[in-house]
Amino acid sequence: MVMDFWHIVIDLGVLILGILSVYFLLTLKKFLGIKRNRVFNYALVGMVLAMSASFVMVYFSLSLEHSVYLDLHSIFIILGMLLFVAAIWDLYHHAHGINRLNFELLDKTRALEISNKMSEAIFSSIGEGVVVSDKHGRFIKINKQAEKLLGWKSEEVRGREVAALIPILDQNEQPVPLNKRPLFAAMKYKRRVSVMAPDSELILRRRDGSVFPLAATATPILMDGKIAGGIVVFFDISEEKAIDKAKSEFLSIASHQLKTPLTAINWYTEMLLKGDAGRLTKRQNEFVNQISAGAVRLVDLVNALLQVSRIETGHLKLSRSAVDVKKFIDACCREFEPDLRSKNLQLKIKYCRALPKIVLDQQLVQTALQNILLNAVKYTPAGGQISIECRRDGRWLLLVFKDTGYGIPKQQQAKVFTKMFRGSNIVLVEPAGTGLGLYIAKAIINKSGGDIWFESEEGKGTSFYIKLPLGRK
Repeated sequence: MVMDFWHIVIDLGVLILGILSVYFLLTLKKFLGIKRNRVFNYALVGMVLAMSASFVMVYFSLSLEHSVYLDLHSIFIILGMLLFVAAIWDLYHHAHGINRLNFELLDKTRALEISNKMSEAIFSSIGEGVVVSDKHGRFIKINKQAEKLLGWKSEEVRGREVAALIPILDQNEQPVPLNKRPLFAAMKYKRRVSVMAPDSELILRRRDGSVFPLAATATPILMDGKIAGGIVVFFDISEEKAIDKAKSEFLSIASHQLKTPLTAINWYTEMLLKGDAGRLTKRQNEFVNQISAGAVRLVDLVNALLQVSRIETGHLKLSRSAVDVKKFIDACCREFEPDLRSKNLQLKIKYCRALPKIVLDQQLVQTALQNILLNAVKYTPAGGQISIECRRDGRWLLLVFKDTGYGIPKQQQAKVFTKMFRGSNIVLVEPAGTGLGLYIAKAIINKSGGDIWFESEEGKGTSFYIKLPLGRK
C-alpha cells in the first residue's frame, strides 16, 4: 500500500510537471510570435500522450510487478523529457531565425532610410522645377526650384489642384485647355510630352501674378500599366526667348538685305540666257544655268527665312476671304503637275459632297499646303502615290495628305515641326533643303485657328492631317 501511494504521488507529480511544461512551451511559442510549426506541434502532442500514459499507469500500478512498473514509468518519463527538449530545440531554431530576419529587416530599413534621404536631397537639388502629381492632377510634392519659380511652398500645395494653382496661358494670355498642358496630356496619352525652348508658346503665371515663358517635359507615372500620377520638369526660358528674338530680328534684316542682290542676279542671268548680251556657247549656257538654279534656291531660302521672321516677331498678318475649297485645292496642286509627270507619281484628290466655302488667308494657307505637298512630291519614290482627301468634320474642314514616301524615323518624329529639321533618311536621298517648310506650315495653320498633326512609318509613307475652322467672314 505504501508503494502504491508513492506510485500515485510520483505519477501525479509527473502529470503536474508535464502540464506546467506544456503551458510553458505554449506561452514561449506565443511570446516568440510563432503561429505554425509542425515539429513543435508533434512534440507537444507526444508529451501529452506520454503524460497521459504515465497517469493511466496509476490505475494498473497495483496489478503490475514493481520492476515492470518502474521500467514502463521511466520509459514514459524519458520520452516526455525528450519530446520536451525537442520542442525547446525547435523553438530555439525558430527564434534564432526570427532574430536573424529582424536584423536583416533592420539593415534594410536603415538602407531604405538612407536611400530616401539621398533621393530627397537629389530631388531638392535639381536645377529645374519639378512637380509630382497624383492621377487626379493633385499636387504630391514640388522641389525647391519649383517653389522659387511658382511662389508656392511644397506644404502649401500638397493635395491641391495643379490646374488651379498653376495657370498655363498661350501667347494671347488665354488659358490653355487641360489636354494641351504637358502634365495632363502625358497622363491622358500615357507617353512623354515635351514643349521645348525656344519654340514653346506656353506662359506660366506665378502666385504673385507675374509671368514667364515656359518649357516643360512631362512623363506619366505608371503602375501595372495604369496611370498613378505624373511628373513634370519645367524651367523659365526668358533668356532663350530673348536670344531667339535677337536672332530672328537679325535674320529678318539679313534676309531683306540679301533679297535685293539676289533679285539682280536672277535678272541678269535671265538676260544672259535669253541672249541679250550675245549668244552663249554651250559651256557658257551650262554655267549660267547653274548660277540661275543656285540663285533660285537662295531666293527660296530667303523667302522662307522672311516668313519665319514674320512668324517669330508676330508680324504674320492674315487677310481673310471666302474661298471655294475645290478650286483652292486644285490651284495648290496645279504647280506640281510637271514634277508629278516627271516622277510618274499618281495624285488622287477626293472631295466630299456639298463642301461649303471657307474663310481663310488664301495666300498663306496655300503656302502651308504647298509646303506639305512639296515634301510629298520630293520624298516619294518614282511610281508612288499621293492622295488628298477633303471632308467636313463638324465645324471643321479636314484635309488629309497621304503619300507612299520614305516616311519619318520614329525616334525623330517629335522634331518634325521644329526649325531646320530634316529626317536622317531624307538627307541621304535629297541633300538640299531648308528644313523650314513644315515649321512654316504649322505656324500658318495654327495662326489660322486650325491644327496639324501626322502619322508616319519609315519606309511606308506619311499622312498629314490639317483641320481648318469653317466660319464666316
